[in-house]
Amino acid sequence: MRESSGREGQFSVVVHADETNNPDFVRDVRNLAYLLNRSASEFIDLILTDMAFLDVTFTDGSGNEIEISTDCFEINVSGLDEYTAEAAEAAHQERLRLWCRDTFCKPCSSTIRPHVRAEVLPMFLVIATVLKALHPSEAARWGKTPAPSIDGRTDHHLKSKGRRRNWRSRSQKSIRSMRTVYKPVKKE
Repeated sequence: MRESSGREGQFSVVVHADETNNPDFVRDVRNLAYLLNRSASEFIDLILTDMAFLDVTFTDGSGNEIEISTDCFEINVSGLDEYTAEAAEAAHQERLRLWCRDTFCKPCSSTIRPHVRAEVLPMFLVIATVLKALHPSEAARWGKTPAPSIDGRTDHHLKSKGRRRNWRSRSQKSIRSMRTVYKPVKKE
């Protein structure tokens, strides 16, 4: 069931590539996507479905209307035989699923510096633009330092289970903690 964004008939400015140079911006986009709680296998289809139902006119920074192309999510299999094309499409879908799993279906902690690789930049821009149109109030805070929590919680709720929030804290304290945990045995 799709929730209405409340933005029907409105304008939304697209996300530009230079905005992805800001790691706080990338982190905020990823964490908003994570909070949507969508599976990696369905993520792109659901985003594209949301985009199709949006009644929003996308514009550039100057107010000129822009059409969002979703061709970046497709693979060109023209010129391949049927078997090879099918295998290439399956491999492409698996790569997309893994990218969504690692990028949008996992939390992005404030202890890492996220970036967007050049080969996935067009896909990231489309997804960020759709999320911006769906959630304009959250998108208005993207990239601000310090990045506020989307739902009022601190970012400790974003960490993966079983992982340490700050891996450096353990390595910096390792000698001290070893002294307290492993006490020398006294020989008689």
